[in-house]
Amino acid sequence: MEAPRWPSEAPNWEAKAMSKLLDSYNVNVGLRDREGRSHLLMVAKNGCKELVELLLAHNGVVTADSIDQNRRVPLYWAVIGKHITIVKLLLATRKVDINHVGWSYCTPLSVAAGGGRGGIVKLLLVGNGIGVNRKDLLGRTPLSLAAEEGHQAVVKLLLDHGVIVDEGDVWGHLPLSYVLKNGHRAICQLLMYSSYLALDQ
Repeated sequence: MEAPRWPSEAPNWEAKAMSKLLDSYNVNVGLRDREGRSHLLMVAKNGCKELVELLLAHNGVVTADSIDQNRRVPLYWAVIGKHITIVKLLLATRKVDINHVGWSYCTPLSVAAGGGRGGIVKLLLVGNGIGVNRKDLLGRTPLSLAAEEGHQAVVKLLLDHGVIVDEGDVWGHLPLSYVLKNGHRAICQLLMYSSYLALDQ
């Protein structure tokens, strides 16, 4: 029989019922499953705002930066699922590592940029100590990932934040290399203009 899953959207009554259950029966909300996943990680993955708020309220028991066996954290899963409200909640705790890297050395910003999640990219860029030029296992930066996929709005956000334009990966490919290969003309113009400005300084 398949294990029960958290609902993608929990109505208020369910969150209230869960709160009463936790308080009445002294449930250990810090427990993890066999893959190292915490309750918070699972509800963040499924985008359940009310349950995330409920679990975060158990300060000292629930860890906002809990890591599973693949070094993935709740923030990572919230970004993957495009759950911008959950991302806001996690960042507001000020207890998450905004530059946390998983097994492939992808940061939350890399995941958001490569997936074209502009709203989440904006949130992450205002975070203290955000590593805008952090590379993944293959030497790809958030700019490189966004440029390759043709996410023009994200590319502009990153450029406005002062990222390094001509940062190569393990193959020596620049963000512009991927843009030219995939024919993203508007992004090509953005990158070339930014490179010109950098050389002119």
